[in-house]
Amino acid sequence: MRFIPALFRTSLRGAACGVWRPITIGALWLAASACSRVTSSTGTTSGMSASVSAAPAMPAGVTSAMIARGEQLFRTGSCNRCHGAAGVGGERAPSLVAGPWLQHRGTYEQIVATVITGVPVSSIKDPAHKLAMNPRGGPMQLTDEAAREVGAYVWSISRGKR
Repeated sequence: MRFIPALFRTSLRGAACGVWRPITIGALWLAASACSRVTSSTGTTSGMSASVSAAPAMPAGVTSAMIARGEQLFRTGSCNRCHGAAGVGGERAPSLVAGPWLQHRGTYEQIVATVITGVPVSSIKDPAHKLAMNPRGGPMQLTDEAAREVGAYVWSISRGKR
């Protein structure tokens, strides 16, 4: 019984001994098989490796450095005042990390376009938020490059949205 790992040898008090507990192997197999299966939103079941590869790749041209610069701009600029710390939403603007997209489907290109053009009051689809989103961050007057960086950050935090 020396070759059996201590994990599989337990007494009633939990101390290691020479008693083999076959149920432990069954429990481990059940746990491992449950963890290796993922059910998608369409109801199909796939292996864990498929779910890992299903994570969205960064959009073309977006780098982790752009996301970091975008985060800095978001947190120190006017974005933070309305959308809240880390984009969680606030009284003035909706969450960018949870819930449905209100103005578009949330692609990187659409997010950048929204940062550049803003959202006029007449286009706001959520009655709880009535303030316009100023183009280019309002007083920040973001350059095209800075708007792409803010868009990259928003894209990175919004992957849980629907």
